[in-house]
Amino acid sequence: YALGTAIALWLTVLFVALLRRRTAGKLPWFLYSLGFALAIYSFLYLILLGLVHAVLLLTMPGARKMLRRWIGAAALGMAFALPLIVFALGEHGPVSFLGTRPKFSPQTVFVNQWFGNTSFAILCWALIAVGVAAAVWTWRRRSRSAVHSLPVGMTVAVAWFVLPTLILALGNVFIAPMYTTRYLSFCTPAVAILVALGIAVFARNWMRVAVVAIFFALVTPGYLAQRGPYAKNGGSDWRQASAVLGQLAHAGDAIVFDAATKPSQRPRLAMHLYPADYAGLDDVELVTPYAQTKSLWDTVAPLDRVAGSLASTNIVWAMEMKPSGISQPADVLELESLGYQVQHEYPVHRTVVYELSRSTS
Repeated sequence: YALGTAIALWLTVLFVALLRRRTAGKLPWFLYSLGFALAIYSFLYLILLGLVHAVLLLTMPGARKMLRRWIGAAALGMAFALPLIVFALGEHGPVSFLGTRPKFSPQTVFVNQWFGNTSFAILCWALIAVGVAAAVWTWRRRSRSAVHSLPVGMTVAVAWFVLPTLILALGNVFIAPMYTTRYLSFCTPAVAILVALGIAVFARNWMRVAVVAIFFALVTPGYLAQRGPYAKNGGSDWRQASAVLGQLAHAGDAIVFDAATKPSQRPRLAMHLYPADYAGLDDVELVTPYAQTKSLWDTVAPLDRVAGSLASTNIVWAMEMKPSGISQPADVLELESLGYQVQHEYPVHRTVVYELSRSTS
């Protein structure tokens, strides 16, 4: 997403430069075509950036003369990216789980999507409102005596900010599941531009400095948390939990994983990230590895259906999300019913690694 965002930003910079200079040469527009194709290959949804550029072209004074060149360049870029587009249309199944996610909510769109915490979101939305209002008021005042356009920066930022979100929202409702907050990461530069316009409204430097200081004070806790050891995916500790297994488990031991949480948080994924820590362990629940399926996840069997495969195994490790409201996770209770006893518990952060064994007598 970071790479796609960078490509989207610089492709837009190139596009604005081509319009301002009324560039007619074939080579610059061919470079735009290549950049547009690269954007789509980096992330399919960057095809929506074409709509943003269309809005800018249609609203920028004198730029409509470049309409035919832009249509040709954009079409060529999409032609270059056609293999990916065609392939992707047949691969919507693996992301169908997005349809089970909570629908759009004010918290998701106005806070989580861009800002992370409510206080920071309130400040940024206030700055965006101030910046847009000031730009529109200035435009209307100047337009009384002459024809003036809205500032290019604001026009492209508003289109970039609004259109992709709106299209994904409508598509999510009427076509197929296609929305999650990170898919709109490439619109982040637009948010930054609009916030900057709001800061620029303040006439005195000390006011701007004060606003920026408040800005950093509100964003710093989130910035630091995102770079902590448990920053990913709401507190993931897979690296640390895997290290416990790598140090203590032995070849021939069995392992089971919590499957009760949502797929993106299932501890089983840790095995794919840190395979060396699981070398030699018997993954008794595995039916089909994800690479051999049409979905994103391994196909697994419930523990009670594979109990027979534990007949010759005396030590089982259970990697479970930290239980809440119950004494033990379901996997541990099932293993205890098979004669295993918990020998040690190794709590990490949100994961607990259980070591269970049973007597050989």
